[in-house]
Amino acid sequence: MDVCCVALNDSGTYQLQGEFSKFTIPANDKFIRSLFKANAPSILQLDMISSFDSALVALLISYKRDYPKLELSHPSEQLQKLLSLYNVEDWF
Repeated sequence: MDVCCVALNDSGTYQLQGEFSKFTIPANDKFIRSLFKANAPSILQLDMISSFDSALVALLISYKRDYPKLELSHPSEQLQKLLSLYNVEDWF
């Protein structure tokens, strides 16, 4: 499995990378949550995501539910449109 998330610093900044689809998210989520246990996330950088589907929105919502202060950094235009479509863009 490719690394789907990297901790960029000790203050909770993480970078998601690679593919996030309904097929990859279960394994990605398990790995990411193990990182979050060590250091709670405050910022998710999204500029290294190569492809995704709407399942990424559900994943981000679940992270926001668990970590209310979580912010997104550098979401693509396509992801911003999906967040708007699901009416959750203001959550982040």
